[in-house]
Amino acid sequence: MSIEMLEKPAAQIPAINVMAGSRGSERIHIPILKGRWSGLPPDLEALVLVGDLQACDRQDVPVEERSLIGQVMSGELSALAICGLLP
Repeated sequence: MSIEMLEKPAAQIPAINVMAGSRGSERIHIPILKGRWSGLPPDLEALVLVGDLQACDRQDVPVEERSLIGQVMSGELSALAICGLLP
């Protein structure tokens, strides 16, 4: 079994993250990386591996109007699949 990651992200999602030690916030970009994984069962089309997705999408609106980046990521992955860029 082997993994080959493509270098260029399929997309990047802008986000607002809390800095270490709660010293404020920072703008980050979360890349969506594609790769190939040999040895997967033939009926498995894709795997989605994610880390801590507690950042939010924007800071210029009240807290109750913000989305967690996990929700945004789900929509972005769906859009990429509809466009044929992801299985």
